[in-house]
Amino acid sequence: MTEPILKIDKVEKHYPLPRRRLLERRRSFKAVDGVSLAVAPGEVLGIVGESGSGKSTLARLAMAFETPDAGAVTFMGEDMTRISPDQNALLRRKLQVVFQDPFSSLDPRRTVGWSVSEPLLASSFGAAQRRERMIAAMERVGLSADLAERYPHQFGRPAPTHSHCARHHHRPGPDRRR
Repeated sequence: MTEPILKIDKVEKHYPLPRRRLLERRRSFKAVDGVSLAVAPGEVLGIVGESGSGKSTLARLAMAFETPDAGAVTFMGEDMTRISPDQNALLRRKLQVVFQDPFSSLDPRRTVGWSVSEPLLASSFGAAQRRERMIAAMERVGLSADLAERYPHQFGRPAPTHSHCARHHHRPGPDRRR
């Protein structure tokens, strides 16, 4: 069996609730309570649940945007709660999270093409290579290249979802960063 690339083991995240009375003991909301999962290389994980069930919190824990109150998050063999900010930044480049509301992730002041190619700005690709990869990613999710110059508000409902997916659909390729 292949070693999981992402392993979440008995993770908990609780948020304090406001006190109703001055001397009342502090209560907490259990956003994530004892979740465990493993994702093997090449697998894709979708998390579905009711609003408020902890999906986004679990994603933030997996990305190390938040620290779990209990349990462990391991990505590529690294304990995400014990790595340096520089290591964390490097590891995050290998993780992709697609949240449920594509409109909130697209900048209304930027074209869809710019938003799709933005993740490539951290690479050493030139403008022509970034554009080529942006067009390829858009076409893979069913958007034609001529839509790259439009803004999110100029689309119907499905297109922002597709462009959001294209943003996270860049194929790995050689990156000349040192």
